Amino acid sequence: MSGPVVVAVISSFRPSEAVLVRYGALVGQVSAVVVADDGSGPAAEGVLGSLEALGADVVRRDTNDGIAVTLNAGIARARSHHGAEWILTLDQDTSLAPHYVEQLLATARAALGAGLPVGSVSYAEQNGRPVARLGTEHGYDLAYDPMQSGLLLPVSTLDTVGGLREDLFIDWVDTEFNERVRAAGLLTIVAPGTDLDHSLGSMRPLTILGRPVTRHGKQLSVAYHPPFRTYYMSRNAVLVTRRSFSRHPRWTASRLAHDLIGHAARVVVGPQRRGHLLAIAAGALHGLRGRSGKIPAPLLQHLS
Repeated sequence: MSGPVVVAVISSFRPSEAVLVRYGALVGQVSAVVVADDGSGPAAEGVLGSLEALGADVVRRDTNDGIAVTLNAGIARARSHHGAEWILTLDQDTSLAPHYVEQLLATARAALGAGLPVGSVSYAEQNGRPVARLGTEHGYDLAYDPMQSGLLLPVSTLDTVGGLREDLFIDWVDTEFNERVRAAGLLTIVAPGTDLDHSLGSMRPLTILGRPVTRHGKQLSVAYHPPFRTYYMSRNAVLVTRRSFSRHPRWTASRLAHDLIGHAARVVVGPQRRGHLLAIAAGALHGLRGRSGKIPAPLLQHLS
């Protein structure tokens, strides 16, 4: 494709064949696609080999080191081997509509032309729901805290703020990055009219005391995360807050409040309540002690 060199970097872990369909919708929108695999092992070779046959540049990692390490490895390949000027980061379960990248680029160009310091460009909706806004700047909406999947970054942003924080492993990785972008005086612009199709993972019926919770006659569901994910959310929230609160106190407090509501829902209405309570407590304690990296194996086994 002509124009700016946009390279998509997809993080993968034990990918299913569905990623091949998503690749087909993506490949015509970017200059190249790098698939960075996070130590999936031999079981993923069929899918990874098929992606290579379709033209993807696959970076295989021998160990499972988390999404930040994986994306950083993919970004490094995108820059060194493909001359990336823009990076589009994606999860393996994200699908793009036609012209998605074109719309984000057009928004970036217009904002830059208006003199705005563009740090990244975000989708306007996720699965049909508007992303949270942080106000406006010269008529452009600013995103509050978009997830990294579907985010478009000029490489100058990475040169300014650095890559993703690897010791977080997973969860709050995009929040920590977004906060550093803001701290550098850069903006995350929302691209009007864009909608990101992103899988919400395992959904569980919402119940209270065993009774289904309904709205307008329909059973409500919530995205389910196992306790080990709650550990990372709790720990990383503390780790990130220790640095970000002095720079953006109101934003950090509101972000913490959002997570606390999610934790409360998991404990009150979800399964494995004791596991989630332990994960929250252990994560908060480790965060206060400055402990990062992969969850300790004994704790993971206990939570499982």
